[in-house]
Amino acid sequence: MNATRIVLVLALLAAGGAAYVSWQTANEKKELTENLATTTADRDDTKKKLTDKGKELDTALAGKKSSEEQVSKLSSELSSAKTSLATAESKASDAQKVAESEKTKAQAAEEEVKKLKDAYAGKTAEEFKAEIEKFKKEAEGLAGHNKELVDKLSSAGQQVAKYQAEAELTKRGTSAPGLNGKVVAVNTQWNFVVLDIGKSKGVIESSELTIVRGGKPIAKVKVAQVDDLTSVADLTKVFKDMRPNVGDVAISN
Repeated sequence: MNATRIVLVLALLAAGGAAYVSWQTANEKKELTENLATTTADRDDTKKKLTDKGKELDTALAGKKSSEEQVSKLSSELSSAKTSLATAESKASDAQKVAESEKTKAQAAEEEVKKLKDAYAGKTAEEFKAEIEKFKKEAEGLAGHNKELVDKLSSAGQQVAKYQAEAELTKRGTSAPGLNGKVVAVNTQWNFVVLDIGKSKGVIESSELTIVRGGKPIAKVKVAQVDDLTSVADLTKVFKDMRPNVGDVAISN
């Protein structure tokens, strides 16, 4: 009987323990479920906040980019405006200078007109005509004199150019290029020839010339004396024992 009671007590205790464990487990499960729901809600709320913050950040970044673009555009427009202003100020300054110059010219013209009026005040038409004819003759005389001076200047310029060319050739000891003359006399005793060309053709004293016959060189000569139309040249070299004769051609080297 006692053993039965003990078994029954143990069974009751076991049943009660099982019920308590079951109840505790159910409570813990419920608590865990509630905690899970709360955590999930918190997570969703946090996720939503992060999403909203992300959108706000994107909006802020877009606004910043737009502001930077606007600032860049405004800076460019400001620079362009400054350039336009500088150009306008420069043009205004130039226009002012032109206006002042024209004003000065106008004042000078007015003074000239006043002088003319004062000079010709009270004169008749015939007197004016006589004055005009006088001015015309004076102008024609000045034009002729001016032409004469221009012609003299041109001639002087040509002469100077000629002298300069001759001086340069003399400095180099070379006669004018393309020179072409003839032997008109030969002195075999003193070894010199006389040529029919002189300073007027560009022969320079101390320059060397080549004597040719039939297009082939036969001798070299050096100009010893020269005048306007003729020159005397010493024989300095012969080719193949050929000596110059009257009629041979002298050319510049």
